[in-house]
Amino acid sequence: MYSAFTSLPASLALFSAVLAPAFILSPIFSAPFSMSDVIARRPRNIIYSTLGSLTANQILLQETENSLWQGRPLYQYACAKYGVQAINRYLLPVPKDALRKIDRTTSPAHIGKLKNAIDFIVDTGTPVLAAADGIVTFVRDDSYTGGPSIEYWQDSNFIVIQHANGEYSRYDHLAHKSAKVWIGQLVGAGDIIARVGMTGFTYVPHLHFQVFVFTGSNIWVNFETLSVNDFL
Repeated sequence: MYSAFTSLPASLALFSAVLAPAFILSPIFSAPFSMSDVIARRPRNIIYSTLGSLTANQILLQETENSLWQGRPLYQYACAKYGVQAINRYLLPVPKDALRKIDRTTSPAHIGKLKNAIDFIVDTGTPVLAAADGIVTFVRDDSYTGGPSIEYWQDSNFIVIQHANGEYSRYDHLAHKSAKVWIGQLVGAGDIIARVGMTGFTYVPHLHFQVFVFTGSNIWVNFETLSVNDFL
């Protein structure tokens, strides 16, 4: 129920330095391209969904031929424009025996860029698990406030982890001072990274989880949340 990313000026410089990988700063393509260029140079294991009567590849080709790439890498551009599913496979970010419900539809905050975010309904104190191998790129756990009001929107404690294929996972509503990782730390899938709390805009104890990619150089607004249909 918490939007990525809330502005944290004191940490922004470090976050920007860690979270600005080469795939954002160095475009993969320069228009125009042929279909063979698109196929040959896209990530080998990317899966595009079908969009109406045209495949995503066909639509992407039309976009490239119209020089509409605007310097963005193929995968990030496709995700932003067409809502591509996550490439990586992810573990449940909470222990299965602690999970009460997976909620994909009822949060009023899960619209627009957050339409593919997922809420895992669990008790406070439940361990939060890294959903895949990666490197920690952001940690906030100094907040101790939250509740069922928009006034708490910027009070969520959260962690971000960078994974393969330019994907990131984010974990929100963490308990005060519960983070067990730090920026730059390598984590393995299933590692405990924090505990569920009630920080930020939240009605009931739960973990807000999202997988996303960056679609531009502004890390606070240029992102798109990806669809994760099932978990390992």
